Amino acid sequence: MKFHVSLGFFALLLIFLVGFGAGVGVYYYAYYRPLQNAYKQGENANQALVNIINQDNQKITELKGQLAATNQSYFLALKQYQQAENYSQKLQQLLLSQIQRNQALANYFEWKALGMPPNLRGWYGEALSLTPQGGAFGYTQSSLAAAVVLTSVDAGNASWAAKVTAYMGFGNYPSNYQLFSNISSWSTPILISYDSSVLGIPRGAAGASVLRSVLYATSTTPYVNSSQGELASPLEVLIGGATNQLEVCELAAALLRLEQVNVGIGLLSSRASPGLYAFALLVQIPNLPGVYYYDNLTTYGISGSSWALISPNLPLGSQNSASWGNQWILVNVELVERHPVPELLFAFSAGGKFSNPINLAAPWLRLVAK
Repeated sequence: MKFHVSLGFFALLLIFLVGFGAGVGVYYYAYYRPLQNAYKQGENANQALVNIINQDNQKITELKGQLAATNQSYFLALKQYQQAENYSQKLQQLLLSQIQRNQALANYFEWKALGMPPNLRGWYGEALSLTPQGGAFGYTQSSLAAAVVLTSVDAGNASWAAKVTAYMGFGNYPSNYQLFSNISSWSTPILISYDSSVLGIPRGAAGASVLRSVLYATSTTPYVNSSQGELASPLEVLIGGATNQLEVCELAAALLRLEQVNVGIGLLSSRASPGLYAFALLVQIPNLPGVYYYDNLTTYGISGSSWALISPNLPLGSQNSASWGNQWILVNVELVERHPVPELLFAFSAGGKFSNPINLAAPWLRLVAK
């Protein structure tokens, strides 16, 4: 069977194809081309956004670097500020300490000439009433105990003295502590200032050097060797002189203890003459030539070794020999306690009144702070 395709059919087919192509072209240009253009524009916009994001990320990275550098600079500046502030505080403390030391030294010379303030004398009277037998002098263990309480108070340990006196039944701890603190706030700075400014003892000096300086002072302290009366404190002895050997021991012990030298006061009994007594120092400084030593004082509840028997009435180079020490029996010894206290004056005289040194020093501190 044969098919015959006429020329008309081809003409119609050609017309159809041309019409279809034209329709497709019209559809493409009418619908698809705008979509394609919009897609390309969107694609271009997306690429532009990507570029912007990349640029922003780069800027963020740069800003992070700048922020890290800024933080580092800030913390460095903060550290430098804190160091400067600490240095300023140290300067203020040094200034205040110097003002207070100068005031303590001024008090020493003023009181040496005019006598101690009545308030302080009254406090010492109250303190004596809290010691065995009211602090009456005698070659007894009661006098020794009273002397060590007074010496420890003047050396800055109000707490220890308050506990001891309260334990012995003299008063109670709170009121005793307040009283002894009042005394220490006056006496301790003056004794410290005397050590450093008058005797010229440098901070941290060796024990033998400290002992030599202290004995130079106490060996020239006159006393009348009275056999009665009330005990004076180390500060009272420094200001007004001593009346007996025990008071000279007090002064020497306080000055030594404030320089970190372990020291006790001992009551001695003569081997050859029963009834003959003396007071002396027991100082824990080894290898002093020509001096009698106790290997230990554990019998008296005191730890440590190498305790030298020292007479505060003699210079270090003229101390009694070991043979002299053998002539005495150590009846008892009491260790002088010293609580670490700052080298600051907590209360001192200004115009005849008690004053707080920080108030007086405040204008100076404000100038430094600026």
